[in-house]
Amino acid sequence: MSTRERDRLKVVSMLSKSGTQMTQAEAASLLGCSSRHIRRLLARYRKEGDSALVHRARGRTSNRRLPDELRERTVAIISEHYEDFGPTFAAEKLAEHHGINISRETLRKWMVEAGLWRPRARKAHHRQFRERKAFFGEMVQIDTSEHDWFEGRGEPAVLITLIDDATSRVHMGFYPTDSTETNMSIMRDYIARYGRPMSFYGDKASHFRVNRHSTIEEQLEAREPATQIGRALEELDITYITAHSPQAKGRVERSFNTAQDRLVKELRLHNICTIEAANDFLEEHYMEYCNTRLAVAPLREEDAHRSAEGFDLDAIFSHQETRV
Repeated sequence: MSTRERDRLKVVSMLSKSGTQMTQAEAASLLGCSSRHIRRLLARYRKEGDSALVHRARGRTSNRRLPDELRERTVAIISEHYEDFGPTFAAEKLAEHHGINISRETLRKWMVEAGLWRPRARKAHHRQFRERKAFFGEMVQIDTSEHDWFEGRGEPAVLITLIDDATSRVHMGFYPTDSTETNMSIMRDYIARYGRPMSFYGDKASHFRVNRHSTIEEQLEAREPATQIGRALEELDITYITAHSPQAKGRVERSFNTAQDRLVKELRLHNICTIEAANDFLEEHYMEYCNTRLAVAPLREEDAHRSAEGFDLDAIFSHQETRV
């Protein structure tokens, strides 16, 4: 018997005794059911004894149980094509490519029993949660992930991602290296598409922030030293905010966890092994998936992006230096 059934047995047995002061209404209140159901349980108890209070479906196969043939077929497909996929991602691919529509929790159970998935313990959160910004375009996080994106099939590549803090909308691209030129390129593409955000939020890498003392010329002109990206953002009236730890820009860091799982497997399924083909896949499929399935609605409907009209983005996002 379960705990609930034992509690029910105690109340019903007390009610069945002669001379009891308990009424059927009181018993119904204790068990959280109707007086009619109490009378039904009492009649069954007097006829069958303690076993009458055990649930009638105990030991019987559920009417909603999926066929064993479907389970065997599903496990075979996962073993052949999606062995290292998680249950959620595998359920999506089964529905998309094989016409098998089952819940991710059912699939998780099947995968655990087949030894294809090991449940993971949830990690304790030890940092204070920061509320999202209210407006789309109020702050955009930027970061680069160095990873074996093509699993040894092609050229090395890094993934640079910009993610809006208010909505989690992403703009991303593959590049050969993480440099001033590649970061300026993706920033230019983002601004050309959405407009000028209020601020970018990133790390203290040398192409974002000058890690040296001011020169004599800079001190005489009373200006702070700036990188090429810092100069470009200043011309566009965009603030650059530096994060003091990877956890501070957790939204873009967590997007890399998703990409290093899902995106890597998508590239494998489509046999993509070049940066050009990978960027085409990002543009046509993956970014649309992220921005429709993973993005959220902002707290405020107004768009904080400002127009980029009147700015020569190609000139601003170019390497500039003073020559004598």
